[in-house]
Amino acid sequence: MTTPARLWAERKRKEREQAQTRAAIESADAKAVTELTTTATGFESLCMNLEQDLVLLSGKSLEEKAALKSERFKVYMAHVIEYMNQGEVYANPVLVEMMIWCFDLLMAKHPAGNAVLFEKLAMQCVDEGQKLPARFTSKNIATFVADSVMQWALQQVKLKHSPDPLFTNVFNALPTWTVPQAVLMKYHKLAGQLATDNGEWEVAFVQLTKADLLSTPKHPAKVTTLKKQVVKELEKQGIPLPSVDNDSKEADTE
Repeated sequence: MTTPARLWAERKRKEREQAQTRAAIESADAKAVTELTTTATGFESLCMNLEQDLVLLSGKSLEEKAALKSERFKVYMAHVIEYMNQGEVYANPVLVEMMIWCFDLLMAKHPAGNAVLFEKLAMQCVDEGQKLPARFTSKNIATFVADSVMQWALQQVKLKHSPDPLFTNVFNALPTWTVPQAVLMKYHKLAGQLATDNGEWEVAFVQLTKADLLSTPKHPAKVTTLKKQVVKELEKQGIPLPSVDNDSKEADTE
């Protein structure tokens, strides 16, 4: 029988665990965080502390957000690494949030931003079918990752940097993910643009044609001019136009 005294004792125990976890997070004691979150109640306490940090972030500037995220990131990642090493799969909002934070730091060009780590976290989230936080109401996690990588890739291209291997690795994974048709179109388009820049005319023609096949009035590919340039170059070199299979999977058209 659950008595008021037992309920009170349980509440006090949870409050102590949460306070201990908070102290470990604020002192950047990654080892203590890992030790405190090995139980179900410890994990619950970690999630509650993460929610507190999200509230704290909401009132800060972009620079302040990046600073706090980089500080807390190392601590929360101690749990994420332990989770990934154990191989047990369960709904883990800490894993998902650290994937999002890692991308935010990457886009902010913060030293803590790491494309290799982001890819590892993102692929783990997609493979496990993790759910996005409630504030992301219109996307599944695969679409979030694909959109995020496209945003970063375009940033890199603008800076005259290569977006690979992250862009190509995600592009290669898209056929197995559930993403809108517009996402596939954008990836084929950028792949065609990159191939054009590299003088890979046949690859460029195939990718731009696939982007064109996925074009819709709502999400037009806008590759006509570039494709004409590629065709002209192929004709100039006496290279026949490659055949193109419309092997892009049918996807949500939103």
